[in-house]
Amino acid sequence: MVSTIKPAVIEGTRLRGGSAKVAVQIAVLAAVAAGVVLFARLAARDGGRTLGANFEYDISAHSVIDPSLIIADEAALFSPAVKSPSCVAVDGMDRVWVGGAGELAAYDTEWREVGRCAIGGAARCLAVSESGDVFIGFSNRVDVLDSNLLFKTSWKVGGERAFVTSIAVDEGAVFVADAGNRTVWRTGPSGEGAARIGDRDEAAGEKGFVIPSPYFDLAVGRPGELWVVDPGRHELRNYTYEGRRRASWANSSMGVEGFCGCCNPTHIAVRPDGSFVTSEKGFVRVKIYDPAGNFRGVVAGPDMFEDHARGLDLASDSSGRIFVLDPAREQVRVFVEKDR
Repeated sequence: MVSTIKPAVIEGTRLRGGSAKVAVQIAVLAAVAAGVVLFARLAARDGGRTLGANFEYDISAHSVIDPSLIIADEAALFSPAVKSPSCVAVDGMDRVWVGGAGELAAYDTEWREVGRCAIGGAARCLAVSESGDVFIGFSNRVDVLDSNLLFKTSWKVGGERAFVTSIAVDEGAVFVADAGNRTVWRTGPSGEGAARIGDRDEAAGEKGFVIPSPYFDLAVGRPGELWVVDPGRHELRNYTYEGRRRASWANSSMGVEGFCGCCNPTHIAVRPDGSFVTSEKGFVRVKIYDPAGNFRGVVAGPDMFEDHARGLDLASDSSGRIFVLDPAREQVRVFVEKDR
């Protein structure tokens, strides 16, 4: 029986102008991308005459998943009592944490609420340490609660350009993905000793991250392994905790086995066996790749989500179950691989 977690209230904080500025910049990038598509369509016309149906590229076929590729079943779902749920995490006791607009809640393995508290803003990401501390990412800061959900500490991230999108913790190290500064921050558990990972460095062969929109995820895998998504290149990179790049894998393809469009995968989770779970926007789907990055199969295809669904945050528990935060339906959906 999981004991009830005592709630606490954290004072709200207004976002600074820098975060708003980054949001505007991201919106502009999206508008530019839309303009490029429109320009391409207009360029295909000559004196009012179109190129004809033979030159139109139909992407609808790619949204249909071959049933033989579906390797997971939806085993459960629950609707967390959190306003506008936006992020999910699983702790060492397999409790499921859900963050949203001004609220945080925890659920046991039977989806019963075991803790709740108010938080100072809209949570963008979550992570829980082995000691039970809860790290909450907001637009430009990280708040930390202890295992009783009492406020512990807080720190700002990356200056005026910061836009926090993901957090992972392990062995006293905290990793924060910052889409605004296109970097990963490594700090101590109280924000001390901040260092950057993955910045462009031609001498070291580091090409930096391509982040056209506010999707930039990371996760801790096996001991000492940090995995970071380069969404613009459809790539996952492996770094040491000190920031040395060791390996990577990528798969750019319109086919189901790859990633396409802007900023995919949007989210990842690493399972206990080292396999990866990924989610995408555009073609909304959740997939599994083996530890080497080879496509294993599909967890859920576009037909299981709303057309406008995006921001499918992911988590995995000790048995490898997959938790998908579906913000369009405001649900946490639980999937189990068929051979498990």
